[in-house]
Amino acid sequence: MKVSRISQKALSPFASLNDFFMILPPRRFVVFGEGKRGAYRGIAIEGYLNQDFESAGVYSCAAFLKGKFEQFDAGYDPLAKIEDFEQLIGSPERTTFLLNKDGLKQIKKQDARHNTHVRFFKKPDGHTTARVFDARKYFAKAIEKHRVDDYTEIEMQTDAADDFYFYVELAILKKLPLDDYEVVVLEGEMITFEGVETGLTFHMRDQRLGEQMEERISDLGSYDEVFFIDIDRVKPSSADWKKPNAKSRSRN
Repeated sequence: MKVSRISQKALSPFASLNDFFMILPPRRFVVFGEGKRGAYRGIAIEGYLNQDFESAGVYSCAAFLKGKFEQFDAGYDPLAKIEDFEQLIGSPERTTFLLNKDGLKQIKKQDARHNTHVRFFKKPDGHTTARVFDARKYFAKAIEKHRVDDYTEIEMQTDAADDFYFYVELAILKKLPLDDYEVVVLEGEMITFEGVETGLTFHMRDQRLGEQMEERISDLGSYDEVFFIDIDRVKPSSADWKKPNAKSRSRN
């Protein structure tokens, strides 16, 4: 079967995130992030093609970009992976808020070379806020406190009804097309960003940071199959930091 132009437009922006994608009949597709050295393992993209399929299958992204559907041997049962995925995104809803285009635009402008994560949370005053910061500083004991507190904050257009917080990687958020998103925070450490205009849904796992991070990494269990925290991407190397008494960069 040849790939229609509409189908190619829907999926091709995410073909670089993995070598393959999944199709679930009749039209649903899912791309699990992978990327170079697993750089996008924290995301899964879900959308719909304009072509019908009778059975679930795994297809090559390289062939898709050339205009054809070609089966791909992923080395595992795709339906089993989807079942795990459905369980993760099927958790009860905790709260919701709106990340509008202007807010996303401000986040996408942040430099991912100097900022690694975004913390979404509800402040004590009730405002839902996105804080862009460098998580690597929390693993660098020599960094002075005022450098740890170097961050940028962006207020959301609407406030969540209930208290919450979660962390996602800035590089992953930059993959979202510019759109208004209903952000749904789930009980099972999953977050969905539902596009209002594109019809695309982005699923992310809370990359929760803090005192319990290393313990959680050692006890991920089945989460490894779908979403993954790679501590090597947030621990600093010896070349990452200046001496503690070096002049801090200006506050954003």
